[in-house]
Amino acid sequence: MSLSLNSDVSFYKLPPTFNRELLELHSLSCDINQLRETLQTKAIPPAEWALFLQQLQEIQARWTTVVQQFGQQLTGELAYRDLMLRFHENIAVFAKKWLKPSNPDDQIALEIIQKIRQFAPVVIHDTPRINKQLLEKQRWKAKLKALNPQVSPPDFQQTIFIVSAPRSGSTLLYETLMQFSELWSINGESHDIIESIPSLHPAQQDYASNCLMADKANPETIQQLKLGFTDELQNQTGDYYLNLPPEQRPTQIRFLEKTPKNALRIPFLKQAFPDALFIYLYREPEENIHSIMEGWRSRRFIAYRNLPAWDYLEWSFLLPPNWQQQAGRTLAQIAAYQWHAANSHILKDLQALPADSWRFVNYQDLRQHPHAILKQLSEFAGLTWTTRIAEYVKQGLPLSKMTLSAPAPDKWRQHEAEIMQCLPALQTILAEIQAIDTQATVLKP
Repeated sequence: MSLSLNSDVSFYKLPPTFNRELLELHSLSCDINQLRETLQTKAIPPAEWALFLQQLQEIQARWTTVVQQFGQQLTGELAYRDLMLRFHENIAVFAKKWLKPSNPDDQIALEIIQKIRQFAPVVIHDTPRINKQLLEKQRWKAKLKALNPQVSPPDFQQTIFIVSAPRSGSTLLYETLMQFSELWSINGESHDIIESIPSLHPAQQDYASNCLMADKANPETIQQLKLGFTDELQNQTGDYYLNLPPEQRPTQIRFLEKTPKNALRIPFLKQAFPDALFIYLYREPEENIHSIMEGWRSRRFIAYRNLPAWDYLEWSFLLPPNWQQQAGRTLAQIAAYQWHAANSHILKDLQALPADSWRFVNYQDLRQHPHAILKQLSEFAGLTWTTRIAEYVKQGLPLSKMTLSAPAPDKWRQHEAEIMQCLPALQTILAEIQAIDTQATVLKP
């Protein structure tokens, strides 16, 4: 079976063909039987073989259900992706341990594995992308226990939080603001640090969401959070705070942080850092939703695996309230839901704060008029504007390290039909955002 795939997406659409799905299922069953017969000749320990057979049976049953439910509909994208991932992790990886390419029968079995991977309209590479977020969480679960409580965190003064929906350009703004020499950061996002504190992990509320309210910011938790930040703290030149001799460590710092999940944590952050400043980075829904979809497909932003009440192995980006209701929806609808939740929470929570504690920045203004926007942000945050900063932004801002594909005008129109179907549900929040456009908190080029 030959599939035609677009180069930048992992889901294809073909004209419906009579009984095509049934023919594929019959072929799939034959191929799996042949793979099983080849492996049956190997000296596989009985317990491993029994588990493999169980997983193989589960894959076949799940595959039949998914094909019959979705066919080639867009709503099946995540279901097919999940099938491919389960096949890779539970079947292909195990089989390849016992198959030798030099053996003709084994070579046929290896070709069957590749063929099976073409039955579903998604692409999963043999070596899935390493997900830094998940690895960092695992590292911090162990590291948090080893943090030295005798280390005194510096005084975090007027911490600057960039809050935005995922894929709104926050990394670009973050990397640009870090050109100001007085700022310190952890040179990344704080998912791992925050969620390694047990009381702040969504598991504590049965994975209801990533929302954190002010009541979670008790003194012990705040101290743990600041210790975590301090352990990773770096200045603009990359020097670690704790690597400096104690007498050279500043007792007060200006800290910059950006983590998209913080769109749902503003009440907590304001309680933990009472004099905090917030920069609300906004990106128009068409482009932003497309970029969130691109992020899901890349598998670089997997936030959780094996979530309860979610049929699939992986979930990317933030968990908004009622995220479970996204089951069975298209990837565009899920991305639109995440965009809506992030922006509505940011807007509601920031408008409850004093106007002098936050500013609104449009991503397009940042890209097209970096000098004007950065100058105003420096004045808002009390940062020192220098000729070096001016030269940095003079030629326009570089691509951020989180860029997935080359920028292009109207790139989102690759999925225009899907995205446009999502826009009517966003009209209320779009009107609310438009209503603040004349306020003093909105930066203009």
